[in-house]
Amino acid sequence: MDQESTKLAKALRHFDLCPETEGDDTVFRFLGLWSKNCAKWCISLLAAMKQKTTVVGFYDAMGNEAVDFIAV
Repeated sequence: MDQESTKLAKALRHFDLCPETEGDDTVFRFLGLWSKNCAKWCISLLAAMKQKTTVVGFYDAMGNEAVDFIAV
């Protein structure tokens, strides 16, 4: 998991998939994950943590309105 999450962390940064966002005089990075609980979800979470990125979880039960509100 460590090797896979490190590779993914490098890719997230290289392709700027979690760009910096400013708010409250702080810089944030966010990664939205929509997945069932599985090893790949854990690898993605670890990769985000290695890049100081906050994970936002999306779930089927949220509904379209909630997802649209969060994603905007």
